[in-house]
This record gives sequence, C-alpha cells and structure tokens, in this order.
Amino acid sequence: MGRLLKPVLGRASGKVGDLVFRIIKGKVYITSHIGSNKISDSPRCVNNRSRFSTVVKFAKTVNNLPDLKHIWNKSRIKGGNSYSKIISKNIKSISDNLITTSNKITPDGFSVTIKDVTLSKSKISLSFILDIDAVSSSGLNFKSNFVIALSVPIETDIEKITVLCAESNVIPSASEYIKTSADFDNTTGQIVLKYKKAIVFFAITNTNTDNGKELFSYSYANEISL
Repeated sequence: MGRLLKPVLGRASGKVGDLVFRIIKGKVYITSHIGSNKISDSPRCVNNRSRFSTVVKFAKTVNNLPDLKHIWNKSRIKGGNSYSKIISKNIKSISDNLITTSNKITPDGFSVTIKDVTLSKSKISLSFILDIDAVSSSGLNFKSNFVIALSVPIETDIEKITVLCAESNVIPSASEYIKTSADFDNTTGQIVLKYKKAIVFFAITNTNTDNGKELFSYSYANEISL
C-alpha cells in the first residue's frame, strides 16, 4: 500500500480509475483496485452451479417434512444442520443436473418392500410391507413420507425440475402389504400435470417412540412415467 505525501488536489479518498485512496489516521494511502470477481461461464463451472441448484431444491423439499428434518438433524453425517447434511449426502448423486433414484430422503434405516406406485393429479399412493429386519415395528404408528421429483416438462417455459412433498399416517405390517397414500390440493395436482416423468421417494418414520430412539426406513425410489 503506497502513501500519498503531498496531495495535489487536497485530501483524496475513494476510487479513481484503477486506484483506491484511503484515509487512515489522517494520512492518505493508495492501493490498486483489483476489480469485481467475475462468475466463470466455463462448462465445468456452469455445470457445478446447476448441479448445486438441483440438490438445493431437493434438500429444501426433504427438509420441509418434519420427521425427515428431525432424523437428518440427529444423524451422524457431517455437515451441520439437517439441510446441510441432506445436501452433503445427495450432491454426488445428481446426474446431468437431474435428481436420480440414487438420491436419498433418509440417511439409512430398516428395509421395506414397495410395489404398485401410482401418481396422479389427486394423490400419490403405493403399497409396502416390512422386511425381516423391521418386524418389531409392525403395528406401530408411522408417518409415510413422500418426495416427488418431477422432470421432463410438457412445455419449454416450465421449470426443468420441480420437487414436491407430502405425508400421511400409516400402520405398517410384516405380514401383508399395506396401502398408503397422500392427497394433493388442486394447485399441486396442476403442477403434476405439467410433467412427463417422476421419481417417487418414500420412507416411513416414527420420531415419537417411548425410548426416544427414532425409527425409520431406508429411502426407496421408483421412477414412473406420467
């Protein structure tokens, strides 16, 4: 940093061209102006920004479901709060700036088997049964957590990706398939109609157990055409 000993035009301050004048303890100093940081438009940087934007959209939606937010907060995954942990766990699974079936809405959990996944403008529904490692959870009160990643819009002026969420109550079984569903309001239903493809993520959760330990399933994903 240079110092201006005899200012010709009085005591200069501020930016003039590529020079910045600063007054420190009554003395005038000169530094060069580095300039504004430019956002790179290289293909790699553009792709990274789009990839991050996609995972942020996914993480925000997952974090909107209270049980999932609680479970991510309590998880041992590094990353601070639930929102940051969801991003950390999912960003590497984003492909071509799209959400994939490899993304997760829970960090881990017990197993369930899913079938008959359907999505319409009025509801999301599926059937599931508890696997052997979750038999002790049979008959308890759980939440069904749905996250729906919509893609391939029917028109070019529609967002490339939209992520929705829904929840409902369910009592799982280890002996028979249980159907669970969540209804959509009209606004959500109209959004669903704007896309040709969906990935439905599903997990059941119980965060109010007697022993204070959360119960939840692995994140399961099914890709369907609309």
